[in-house]
Amino acid sequence: MDNNQHKHGVCKTDAFLFLAGTGLGIGLGILLAPRSGQETRGAIRGRVNEGKDYLARQSRDLGREVTHQASNIADKASTLATQGKESLEKHKASVVAAVDAGRQAYRETVAETS
Repeated sequence: MDNNQHKHGVCKTDAFLFLAGTGLGIGLGILLAPRSGQETRGAIRGRVNEGKDYLARQSRDLGREVTHQASNIADKASTLATQGKESLEKHKASVVAAVDAGRQAYRETVAETS
Protein backbone atom coordinates (compact mmCIF):
# COMPACT_ATOMS: atom_id res chain seq x y z
CA MET A 1 0.00 0.00 0.00
CA ASP A 2 1.52 3.33 -0.96
CA ASN A 3 1.52 6.43 1.24
CA ASN A 4 -1.01 8.29 -0.92
CA GLN A 5 -3.64 5.58 -0.46
CA HIS A 6 -2.91 5.32 3.25
CA LYS A 7 -2.87 9.09 3.76
CA HIS A 8 -6.42 9.46 2.41
CA GLY A 9 -7.74 6.43 4.29
CA VAL A 10 -8.48 4.58 1.07
CA CYS A 11 -6.93 1.18 0.58
CA LYS A 12 -7.98 -1.40 -1.96
CA THR A 13 -7.74 -4.20 0.56
CA ASP A 14 -9.56 -2.45 3.42
CA ALA A 15 -13.01 -3.48 2.25
CA PHE A 16 -11.89 -7.03 1.49
CA LEU A 17 -10.24 -7.42 4.88
CA PHE A 18 -13.29 -5.98 6.60
CA LEU A 19 -15.63 -8.38 4.81
CA ALA A 20 -13.33 -11.36 5.39
CA GLY A 21 -13.09 -10.52 9.09
CA THR A 22 -16.83 -10.05 9.32
CA GLY A 23 -17.43 -13.41 7.64
CA LEU A 24 -14.96 -15.18 9.88
CA GLY A 25 -16.50 -13.54 12.94
CA ILE A 26 -19.99 -14.57 11.90
CA GLY A 27 -18.88 -18.14 11.26
CA LEU A 28 -17.13 -18.44 14.60
CA GLY A 29 -20.00 -16.72 16.34
CA ILE A 30 -22.48 -19.22 14.98
CA LEU A 31 -20.32 -22.16 16.02
CA LEU A 32 -19.38 -20.92 19.46
CA ALA A 33 -22.28 -18.71 20.50
CA PRO A 34 -24.11 -19.74 23.65
CA ARG A 35 -27.18 -17.79 22.47
CA SER A 36 -30.43 -18.90 20.98
CA GLY A 37 -30.84 -19.02 17.21
CA GLN A 38 -32.98 -15.87 17.22
CA GLU A 39 -30.43 -13.94 19.27
CA THR A 40 -27.59 -15.15 17.03
CA ARG A 41 -29.48 -14.13 13.87
CA GLY A 42 -30.11 -10.69 15.40
CA ALA A 43 -26.40 -10.30 16.20
CA ILE A 44 -25.48 -11.38 12.67
CA ARG A 45 -27.99 -8.94 11.21
CA GLY A 46 -26.48 -6.16 13.33
CA ARG A 47 -22.96 -6.97 12.14
CA VAL A 48 -24.07 -7.09 8.51
CA ASN A 49 -25.73 -3.69 8.92
CA GLU A 50 -22.53 -2.33 10.47
CA GLY A 51 -20.62 -3.65 7.44
CA LYS A 52 -23.07 -1.99 5.06
CA ASP A 53 -22.71 1.30 6.93
CA TYR A 54 -18.92 1.03 6.83
CA LEU A 55 -18.91 0.38 3.09
CA ALA A 56 -21.35 3.24 2.49
CA ARG A 57 -19.08 5.62 4.43
CA GLN A 58 -16.00 4.43 2.54
CA SER A 59 -17.80 4.85 -0.76
CA ARG A 60 -18.97 8.33 0.17
CA ASP A 61 -15.46 9.34 1.30
CA LEU A 62 -13.92 7.96 -1.88
CA GLY A 63 -16.47 9.87 -3.97
CA ARG A 64 -15.58 13.09 -2.18
CA GLU A 65 -11.88 12.48 -2.69
CA VAL A 66 -12.34 11.75 -6.40
CA THR A 67 -14.43 14.91 -6.80
CA HIS A 68 -11.78 16.95 -4.98
CA GLN A 69 -8.95 15.55 -7.10
CA ALA A 70 -10.92 16.11 -10.33
CA SER A 71 -11.53 19.71 -9.32
CA ASN A 72 -7.81 20.20 -8.64
CA ILE A 73 -6.90 18.72 -12.02
CA ALA A 74 -9.46 20.94 -13.79
CA ASP A 75 -8.06 24.02 -12.04
CA LYS A 76 -4.50 23.11 -13.04
CA ALA A 77 -5.55 22.46 -16.64
CA SER A 78 -7.31 25.82 -16.78
CA THR A 79 -4.23 27.56 -15.40
CA LEU A 80 -1.99 25.86 -17.94
CA ALA A 81 -4.35 26.79 -20.79
CA THR A 82 -4.36 30.41 -19.67
CA GLN A 83 -0.57 30.44 -19.43
CA GLY A 84 -0.32 28.92 -22.90
CA LYS A 85 -2.62 31.58 -24.37
CA GLU A 86 -0.63 34.33 -22.67
CA SER A 87 2.62 32.89 -24.01
CA LEU A 88 1.20 32.72 -27.54
CA GLU A 89 0.03 36.31 -27.34
CA LYS A 90 3.40 37.38 -25.99
CA HIS A 91 5.28 35.74 -28.87
CA LYS A 92 2.72 36.47 -31.57
CA ALA A 93 4.45 39.71 -32.62
CA SER A 94 7.77 37.89 -32.96
CA VAL A 95 6.19 35.21 -35.13
CA VAL A 96 4.44 37.79 -37.31
CA ALA A 97 7.72 39.70 -37.71
CA ALA A 98 9.57 36.50 -38.63
CA VAL A 99 6.92 35.58 -41.23
CA ASP A 100 7.06 39.10 -42.70
CA ALA A 101 10.86 38.94 -42.86
CA GLY A 102 10.63 35.57 -44.60
CA ARG A 103 8.18 36.96 -47.16
CA GLN A 104 10.40 39.98 -47.79
CA ALA A 105 13.47 37.76 -48.24
CA TYR A 106 11.52 35.58 -50.67
CA ARG A 107 10.39 38.61 -52.67
CA GLU A 108 13.95 39.94 -52.84
CA THR A 109 15.29 36.54 -53.93
CA VAL A 110 12.61 36.21 -56.62
CA ALA A 111 13.25 39.77 -57.79
CA GLU A 112 17.02 39.13 -58.08
CA THR A 113 16.53 35.98 -60.17
CA SER A 114 14.12 37.71 -62.58
